[in-house]
Amino acid sequence: MGRPPAFQLYVKDWLTSKKRAAMALDQQAAYMNLLCHCWDTDDCSLPDDPAILAALSELREHWSTRSTPVQQAFESHPKKPGFLTNIRLYAEHQKYLRIQKERRRAGRESGASRLKQRTNDTEHVFNKRSAPVEQKPNSSIPIPSSRRKEREIHTGSSSLKQSPEEVQQRWNAIPGVKLCKALGTTIRARIQARLKQYPDAAWWETFFQRIQGSDFLCGRTNCGKPPFHASLDWALAPTNLDKIEAGNYDTLIDLKPASTQGCQERVQCGISLKLCGQPVITEVCGRPLCAEHKEYHERRATVPNTATA
Repeated sequence: MGRPPAFQLYVKDWLTSKKRAAMALDQQAAYMNLLCHCWDTDDCSLPDDPAILAALSELREHWSTRSTPVQQAFESHPKKPGFLTNIRLYAEHQKYLRIQKERRRAGRESGASRLKQRTNDTEHVFNKRSAPVEQKPNSSIPIPSSRRKEREIHTGSSSLKQSPEEVQQRWNAIPGVKLCKALGTTIRARIQARLKQYPDAAWWETFFQRIQGSDFLCGRTNCGKPPFHASLDWALAPTNLDKIEAGNYDTLIDLKPASTQGCQERVQCGISLKLCGQPVITEVCGRPLCAEHKEYHERRATVPNTATA
């Protein structure tokens, strides 16, 4: 068993110790040196020899005149005649050894338990592989294709797996989106991840219909800015897919006729703002606008960006 590398110094006990307070600074240093040498032994002991104690304490030739209060802090070792120890330090030393012994015992028991579990698992796998396989009657008779289709209908065709090529083909059939011309490694891996996450064919059909119905994703509107055409890789990215499913890109349908709303552009009226209210001739980003404000937004869209880095 290895020697404990350190002992705890209880600061409050050290500062309030009457034995320590009765010592001068050089005697306190000698006391601490002897405590350290005592701890650094297998049984927390010091030889009861004045010459050795003088050298270990580093009082040397002053040991005979300066060591009285230091010697009073040590007593005879309870298990080793002819040796000294500090009772408090000895108790801490024994406590440390008990803890180390208990930890080693617990470690051995834990290792034996894990070894036994691995042995049982290995035997279970071996027995499972060596057990005879029970064959079902008529399992070798192929099922006709007509009956196989009927079984698929009863089990639900939505559970049939799709391939990345089928997803690519269905995406390219949506007008206005950016075509997926080839399935590279990255986009194929992303499609396969989404097919694993959503194996239901009905989910994919709803996804494609939502893309096709979005004016923004299909480039039909972008609030006066250049049109945006969604790509398959962009749509299947986790963050964008969550937004699509949440309906963030769905086209807003206003059931109220635009002609009865008036222009919705806010204009300055004194110290407040109010709606323009002029007759509507078009909509920008779903907002009815009059001819004047339609031209205003068109001019803003055509002004080049002159900002520099």
